[in-house]
Amino acid sequence: MQKKTAAKQNENIIGITALYCRLSRDDGAEGESNSIANQKKLLSKYAKEHGFTNTKFYVDDGYTGTNFNRPGFQRMLEDMDMGYISTVIVKDSSRFGRNYLEVGQYTDYYFPEHNIRFIAINDCIDSENGEDTADYSESDEEDIEDGEDSDSYYAEIPPEEQNPKINEYRKMFSFLEDSEEEDELFTALGIG
Repeated sequence: MQKKTAAKQNENIIGITALYCRLSRDDGAEGESNSIANQKKLLSKYAKEHGFTNTKFYVDDGYTGTNFNRPGFQRMLEDMDMGYISTVIVKDSSRFGRNYLEVGQYTDYYFPEHNIRFIAINDCIDSENGEDTADYSESDEEDIEDGEDSDSYYAEIPPEEQNPKINEYRKMFSFLEDSEEEDELFTALGIG
């Protein structure tokens, strides 16, 4: 009986699919942010639809992506060093990190050396298939954001919880013809 238990524990440790979420924020609100919750739902949905089992979340809510000194990332790195993780999935590469040289060190050297598959859903990156996750990318996320997904993964944020800068900019740029132009401007300003 003890051998079966040990084998089951080993099965649960080796071959983990790491679902990594990160968000940098200044508002200091307690608990997980809405964006982290949305990232978790997107990653869970992707993992389930693509047959990834034995998933484990690693989360850094409120940490900058400009360095890798983040508690969730460090826990994930320890598990990768121990050989427990076989796949890392992120929403996009910027969630993994914003220092693209360091990100490249992981994607080009560390992951291949440790036989770890890396998937950045919205960037259409899958190290196993080259850069091709196009079967699940922006169109799926747009459906989720537009509420077209039956599970409603992206909840609408009440106005009182929205970024105050967005409301301020909406007043300043009220001349824009439609919300698509507004979204493009806010994205370019880094607040969208």
